[in-house]
Amino acid sequence: MLYDNQKGISLIELLTVIAIIVVLVGISIPAWRAFAPRFKLNKETERIVEELRFAQQRTVSEQIVYALEFDKEAETYTVVRFNPDPDNPGEYILETVKTEALDSVIGINELYNLTDPEIRFTAAGGVVEAGQIELINQNMDTKLIDVRPSGFIDY
Repeated sequence: MLYDNQKGISLIELLTVIAIIVVLVGISIPAWRAFAPRFKLNKETERIVEELRFAQQRTVSEQIVYALEFDKEAETYTVVRFNPDPDNPGEYILETVKTEALDSVIGINELYNLTDPEIRFTAAGGVVEAGQIELINQNMDTKLIDVRPSGFIDY
């Protein structure tokens, strides 16, 4: 029996709130599982595009060639700097700037129109060879990074 000055919630009200929370969590878990792989694919795509743009900027500002080399088997990419060889004009000494692994659920699906698995920039900001990098996630969703001859990078 409740009196007018009694404050609090009843057991039925508490159980109703808990039931509503359980239903909402039950609905959101499958939605999150479907969303998470696409989110990771977008995140990896943006990370590679940032690396490409940064390598392009360094090539133009330093007038030393940079490239991103892709390894489909290891699911990695490497940023490489082509240092001019002072003893052999026209030759280069390759310096690995860094190697990055892709997220474990993301892979390099295909490299299109690339003779070598790399995107190499020219001193003017263009690329030696234009091409596309296609990434794929565990749900078989794909994302395409397009690098055009002028050096424009789109995804």
